[in-house]
Amino acid sequence: MVLKVLLLHAALDAYDCHFQGRFIFDNEKDINEAKSMGITDLNKKYELNEIVKGDSLFCASGITSSEVLNGIIIEEDKFIVKL
Repeated sequence: MVLKVLLLHAALDAYDCHFQGRFIFDNEKDINEAKSMGITDLNKKYELNEIVKGDSLFCASGITSSEVLNGIIIEEDKFIVKL
């Protein structure tokens, strides 16, 4: 769960967005994962720059093409993603 949140924040940082939020933990496994990653205050409201430190790179592809993302191209037994 925590890794999915970090991926989201990398995308927000790449597009120069602003964000404030708290982690919501559904179970002990998520709490233990967060603690293992150095999150000690489970109720803290975080700014984006506290979650993504330094430079970040975000890369994504869509299943189908859109204005924002190129979709996957299927050629015989290959799946091709163009950025």
